[in-house]
Amino acid sequence: MSPAKAEGITLDMTALEFAYRQSLERVAGVLATQSSLAALEQLHDAASFLQELPFTTHLWKVQNIFYQLWKREYPHQRDAENAATKRRAVGSLAVKISAACSASK
Repeated sequence: MSPAKAEGITLDMTALEFAYRQSLERVAGVLATQSSLAALEQLHDAASFLQELPFTTHLWKVQNIFYQLWKREYPHQRDAENAATKRRAVGSLAVKISAACSASK
């Protein structure tokens, strides 16, 4: 976003928020249906930009998907190593989403 500012280009923050939110929702939807470590990592990576963006991202849909996944998957983890990896990734994502929601208030 800094290069655009340096060139004097005004960005449509509403459109950028919409596009980013749609991307997060799409990745969260994949995670909800595939429930794999790869899909979780993809959502984690996509959410890693939340705190760096110059706009607030509305995350209620992603939060709802994430909560349903947490309720469905967390109690059923069999593989301790895989479960630990998922818990770390889920915890990190939860912190990022929480921080982004707090920043928007």
